[in-house]
Amino acid sequence: MNNQEIRINILSLRNSGYSLRQIAIHLDINVSKVRYWLRKWEDEKRITNKKTGPKNNKITQELKNFVEQETKKNRSMSSLALSKKCQEMFPNLSCSETSIFRIRKSLKFKYTPPRIRQCLNDLQKDKRLLFANHHKSLETDWKTVIFSDESWFYLNQKRRKIWRMRNEYDNSVWDERKKFGKKVMIWGGIGYRLQTDLIIIDSSVDTETYIHDIIRKSKIIKKANEQYGEWEWIFQQDGARHTPQKNQWIICSTDVMY
Repeated sequence: MNNQEIRINILSLRNSGYSLRQIAIHLDINVSKVRYWLRKWEDEKRITNKKTGPKNNKITQELKNFVEQETKKNRSMSSLALSKKCQEMFPNLSCSETSIFRIRKSLKFKYTPPRIRQCLNDLQKDKRLLFANHHKSLETDWKTVIFSDESWFYLNQKRRKIWRMRNEYDNSVWDERKKFGKKVMIWGGIGYRLQTDLIIIDSSVDTETYIHDIIRKSKIIKKANEQYGEWEWIFQQDGARHTPQKNQWIICSTDVMY
């Protein structure tokens, strides 16, 4: 392709919402070349606007409010797509992609993955509230409590990013994750000035596996005794079905751990 064809293809893809990297891959050219032609195009538009009468470059509060409103309506909307909507709404203002990006930044939006929350039913919510109120009434000393948990990492899980503010918590900034597909589990424990080794498990976990492959390998009992004193601590487990019961902890606390 000659330069004119490359330029036309770049502008066409950009107007279709492609990112610089996507355009470069699609046309098999460097990202720097894509950026060069887009800047050249912006410069030419700026010169044309000067000839036909410049637009008002002032960013009004009304424009800011519109950008915030539209961003919250569609968290994944690109700055390019939003700039086109702004140009239709405010034809006398400068609503370039760069301007919209700056407005979003001034409004404290960040392009980042959504917040994650678990799908909880009413019973699970009630149990969590009961747990919190119970320890509040006991005035539990959390500096002697060790928390453990495991996290499943799913392979080939779709990832996306959205525009959201730092302390924003309405429903549109969340993703709800369901368990599916191939996965690997990573387990760890933390407490006040204490952390265990990370344990990686690539198979299902039952009580025996939990004791032999996780509790013993992490050396959590040895580390807790050294940090807080001999059994002067609480191990707060996550309540999963593989979690050992009280009588099974006798097996865990033998000198095999050391």
